[in-house]
Amino acid sequence: MQFYQHVGIALATAFSSWLNFILLLLALIKSNEIYFDKEFKEKFKKILFINIIFLFFILYFKNYISIFSNFNFLNISIFTILSIIFYMGLATLFRIYIFSNFQLLILK
Repeated sequence: MQFYQHVGIALATAFSSWLNFILLLLALIKSNEIYFDKEFKEKFKKILFINIIFLFFILYFKNYISIFSNFNFLNISIFTILSIIFYMGLATLFRIYIFSNFQLLILK
């Protein structure tokens, strides 16, 4: 705790949550309770690619957050709104429509 302090608790929680998700998903796949169809796999690849582009967008423009005003809350709010618009634009460009098809994950 002396190195990570309160961030260590957040990291441990996030890591254990992801590990729990992966183990439960593997258990469901192994027991044939869940499987992913072709459409889900194609959209997952597109979403992964969009997220990589979005990561580079955030890393590139994070230094420009303070150009809007001297108020941090306003700067972060504007940056968040612009990021949402950019992400939705990417989703539209790659023809990933959020909430358009709920049948991608087929349960038995």
